Amino acid sequence: MYKVILKIEGASPTELIGELRSGLPPAFYHSSGDAHVFIIEKSYPVFLNIAYYMSLVILEFSSARRCRIRIVSDCGVVYPRLLNDILEIIERICQSHGWQFEELDHEVLK
Repeated sequence: MYKVILKIEGASPTELIGELRSGLPPAFYHSSGDAHVFIIEKSYPVFLNIAYYMSLVILEFSSARRCRIRIVSDCGVVYPRLLNDILEIIERICQSHGWQFEELDHEVLK
């Protein structure tokens, strides 16, 4: 299991959530208070089997234009494909809008 923490500056909550809803793979979206959660499940072929992975993408806005994103992904240690896809999508969205994107932490959880 992986955990990644990102910081994004320059995006309003409405802009960032809208971009993620259209850019991420199909996801269940839920918001409660200041936290916005995307639950993403996706399958990938791994050798002769299909592996199913799930990620939680949790957005927490500390101000109108500052967001912290926690991504927790049960991608396994060897094959973090969904996590990499999510990070690439978020980075591409930020670059296209000129938002600052920084990875604060990346760790493998037991």
